[in-house]
Amino acid sequence: MADEILLKEPLEDAMIREGEAITNQLEELGVPLTASFWLYTSERNEWMLTIASPMITSEGQLAVLDMVGKAFDALNLSNTYFNHISVIWPNEPVVRALSTLTPDGVLVQSKRFNGVLDRCYIDDAYLYRIAPTAA
Repeated sequence: MADEILLKEPLEDAMIREGEAITNQLEELGVPLTASFWLYTSERNEWMLTIASPMITSEGQLAVLDMVGKAFDALNLSNTYFNHISVIWPNEPVVRALSTLTPDGVLVQSKRFNGVLDRCYIDDAYLYRIAPTAA
């Protein structure tokens, strides 16, 4: 019987830099961010740049994805990571769980996290912005 070994897809330095640039550009474009982070899922063995914004509630996911596209254009980024972007509602369980890390203010320094928060298992995450009000 052959054992299958799955190697975790690494979060590359270029991904970290581009995720931060996209986060900053979205803020410059006026997109309110509840959260912005890379999230690793072992089921798919991939990293997703996850953006949570209250703008989804008022204007829809496509409007936020359009703003992500504008951020890519403004930064002259290739669309390499565009398929690795997830736009979610601010009240998603993973956002609420991560918001417990910042009870006193918005996270503005990058931070890595893995573990269990508020009964939500997080394989691995690289955080850019997390608002405490997401809880």
